[in-house]
Amino acid sequence: MSCGQGVRIFTKRPTPREWGNKTSVCIRNENEQNTLTLECIPGFILLMVQSSGSNTLRSGSLAKVTGVSPDTIRHYERIGVLPRASRTDSGYRLYAASAVERVLVVQRALRIGFTLTELAEVLKARDAGGAPCRRVYHLAQEKLKGIAADIEALKRTERYLKKVLAEWGTAHSERGSGAEIALAVLAQ
Repeated sequence: MSCGQGVRIFTKRPTPREWGNKTSVCIRNENEQNTLTLECIPGFILLMVQSSGSNTLRSGSLAKVTGVSPDTIRHYERIGVLPRASRTDSGYRLYAASAVERVLVVQRALRIGFTLTELAEVLKARDAGGAPCRRVYHLAQEKLKGIAADIEALKRTERYLKKVLAEWGTAHSERGSGAEIALAVLAQ
């Protein structure tokens, strides 16, 4: 693997002065077997995963790297969000290193409103060689419509609460404080 043009190559950790204002850096170890190219891409976070030379992770390691519980990893496998893990002779689950990105994608999709059932459907189709892009696009459009409806409902609730508080303030200044005022305003 080689580094791109215009990219500085370091065999040891660069100092801030050596790094300069470069947006890319390529770091090689002394024997040039491993190359790592880092590029600054807004919104992306580089995960550092310590590898023992293997391309697999046990469920506990996968959970730790992705910030979820081992139970979540097992659940994802059970419902088809993660492919079935191979097993060691002792029965430990072994996941491919690519499972890290898969779990992170699932977590991001859950945060924007996708359900595990939807994700399992889409990911199974993808694993079978399909291209579920249209389905994902349609689901994302539905999520956006749902968010717009939620925002509208929250705006109505906000207007109602402001009205209640204004009436409450008026009633309080006219009649004084008391539980009857609060209940009367809310009952309207």
